[in-house]
Amino acid sequence: MNLCLRYKVLNEEFLTPLASYLLRQNELGLSDIGITIKERQVKILVVDDMGSMRHVMIGMLRRLGFTDIDEATDGKRALELLEEKPYQLVISDLNMPHIDGLALLHEIRTRPALKNLKLVMVTCENGRERVQQVLLEKVDGFIIKPFSMATLEKQFKKLHLLELIE
Repeated sequence: MNLCLRYKVLNEEFLTPLASYLLRQNELGLSDIGITIKERQVKILVVDDMGSMRHVMIGMLRRLGFTDIDEATDGKRALELLEEKPYQLVISDLNMPHIDGLALLHEIRTRPALKNLKLVMVTCENGRERVQQVLLEKVDGFIIKPFSMATLEKQFKKLHLLELIE
């Protein structure tokens, strides 16, 4: 569905209040209001022990125009996949069995072939000490659960992974 929810005023386009509201409420994607995301060939690895969270994240990524996405159930499997294929981005949960997100981040930062890989950490944990540990390991982005599509878009814009075109 492509809704016409934009209007022009003096050669500038604006979203209608309804479109703005629906975007904020995660009811619409940018493509629903006639704005498309430039397709980027970014290989993404989503790491989370909860299948439902992986499913939600992958759905959001697809709505943002990303299609080359793999998934792993924990840091151990993520490291195996990182040895097999080149990725440009890892989105990882912090708290997982076997190898958690912090240990995964540490492994990525200490391996020469992976040290420049972008990693966004996703967690429901907001304890200061744990968050500081993650930041010290040079995480590229940090998202607190629950989060919206707008939060994910904001992180991706900071990492220069999104480019809007009309």
